[in-house]
Amino acid sequence: MGYNIKSKTQISIIVPTYKRPELLSSCLISLMKQSVKSDGYEVIVADDDPRKSAQSVTEKVIARFPKRIINYLFVGKEQNAHARNEAAKKVKGEWLVFIDDDALAMSDWIRQIKKSIYQKSWLVFGGPILPYYQTKKPKWFKDKYEIRSHGTKIKILEPNLYLSASNLVVRKDAFTIIGGFDANLGVCGQHHGFGEEVKLQRKIRMKFGSDTIGYDPKIKVKHLVVTNKMRIIYIIRSRFTAGMYHEKTYEDRIGLIKAGFKAVRAVAIMAMKMARWAVKPSKKYRCWQNFAVNEVIPHCYEIGWFWEKVTWFNQR
Repeated sequence: MGYNIKSKTQISIIVPTYKRPELLSSCLISLMKQSVKSDGYEVIVADDDPRKSAQSVTEKVIARFPKRIINYLFVGKEQNAHARNEAAKKVKGEWLVFIDDDALAMSDWIRQIKKSIYQKSWLVFGGPILPYYQTKKPKWFKDKYEIRSHGTKIKILEPNLYLSASNLVVRKDAFTIIGGFDANLGVCGQHHGFGEEVKLQRKIRMKFGSDTIGYDPKIKVKHLVVTNKMRIIYIIRSRFTAGMYHEKTYEDRIGLIKAGFKAVRAVAIMAMKMARWAVKPSKKYRCWQNFAVNEVIPHCYEIGWFWEKVTWFNQR
């Protein structure tokens, strides 16, 4: 497939995808039905599936929306951050906009992005991510577990807050200067991963200043919450894995002994809270799962951090 581009394109939307053609189709259609003119943006699908599962879907969407600019890029390497970086090298837009293949953009998404580009001096910005479902939620599962939001007001983000890569806008020159996403972080094929968007924003702040990352609550997308994400075991694994990526993301390196103390303390707190719940369940939570999500599982982060230290130490 030839690469189609127009010189007037200001915004380049990058959609990394891996073996999810049905979800990708819905995402692309949401991007085609935007309330702005067709020459205001382009879309590039970065396919990191060696079998090119996204190509036929992309071609069908191109045929359905001939006035929109959409392109297919075969990356092949099963690494989400790498796919984003490769797509960023191909596009001509002044601004890179990232969205996941299982997300849906609101019809005014690009219009709101353009407003922030014209009205603000940010290098990076984004907005809230709201959940949507294709299956029934368990009675204990709450939307807030999957909402990614920093409030209802436009603002500069505090240095300890970060935006998700599923609703992220980055000025291309700044992205290029810092070297893009760290390809050693994030999702790899079907393996869980974290940290690439956080590390990118940390590098932006260190290079250009802490006031360069903003938040606009009107820039909204919806993100699919699959059945697996609504299980306690998934939430445990998620926190544990996030802890494993801590040092690579934040470059906050501590010794094995200190990490061990953190993990032991985390286990002690978890055991104490579970014992208290067993004796006298808190009226604050309707279900034990809510108690676990809020009070116990967050401490799995320190255990994952320690586990990664042990693994690294044993591989030396």
